[in-house]
Amino acid sequence: SLLDRAADAPAARGADAEGRAAARVATIARLLAVSQRTLERLFAEHVGFAPRTYQRTRRVGAVAEALEQEAWARQALEHPVSDRRAPRVATLSELAHRVGYTDHAHMTREFTRVMGTAPSTYRRDAHAAPLVRRFGPVAFE
Repeated sequence: SLLDRAADAPAARGADAEGRAAARVATIARLLAVSQRTLERLFAEHVGFAPRTYQRTRRVGAVAEALEQEAWARQALEHPVSDRRAPRVATLSELAHRVGYTDHAHMTREFTRVMGTAPSTYRRDAHAAPLVRRFGPVAFE
């Protein structure tokens, strides 16, 4: 749960996303009174991959969820009962910065590597067939 917190470590302000992720892992290691390498090893042993991989996956998931919610909101507003206008769609660059990427290209590379499709294609597909997530956030014990 410490990795899921959005607060940046003070030493990483102004750093790129990779630098902020490394600073968070180092900060958490200090909080738990273990070395960064021990934290990374234990995390990988229990979760199956490194803390930074976990953070990347969560961030890509946040982008996908934002694109899905945008598509769902637009579809709901197009329903004949609704008389409201569709919300303004954020650009992918705005979304990238909101989720914590340094720029649109970084988000696109990472999203494509994890999801197998570009965010623009994912957005178009989500608008064509909006999804409704029926589950909440993952709870860790």
